[in-house]
Amino acid sequence: APASGAIGMLITTDPDDLRQIVPIPYSETVVTWITQPWYGDDADGVRTIWVKWADAKSRWSDWSTDTIILDRPPAGTTTIESGAGYTAESNVTVAVPIEDPGDVESVELSNDGRAWTTFDYEPSIDWTLVGGPGTKTVGARWVDNEGKASMSVGDSIVVDTAPPSATG
Repeated sequence: APASGAIGMLITTDPDDLRQIVPIPYSETVVTWITQPWYGDDADGVRTIWVKWADAKSRWSDWSTDTIILDRPPAGTTTIESGAGYTAESNVTVAVPIEDPGDVESVELSNDGRAWTTFDYEPSIDWTLVGGPGTKTVGARWVDNEGKASMSVGDSIVVDTAPPSATG
């Protein structure tokens, strides 16, 4: 934890490489961090992080270190009916492929982003769109074998059940 009065910090994975040092505003009351670029190896695993704290007079602390385990949830893509813009049916196929399914235990689908249905992971799932004609969005999220769920990724399609009509 920083000393009292800290207003800024530097964070890096390599304090000897100035390109990797990222300045970040700091506040003990801020809950949401601003996303910053991450330099170095992007793979999950054990990481050592170095941090320096600054006060209002730009006085900096010595480097502090800690070890973290970078273990991100899985993520994939969602495509309804092979990317079609329209369908006449409410029963559709939702493709939910993921690059490395080895750690994925299940996939969850939702028509509204609130109620989720869990399936054993398969790259494609039969799904029913609800609510009649109109634009429908299906959200998907992947859950790894430790129970960590990804952010929801969605796709939309228009359900059009009315037959074409000619005017004349």
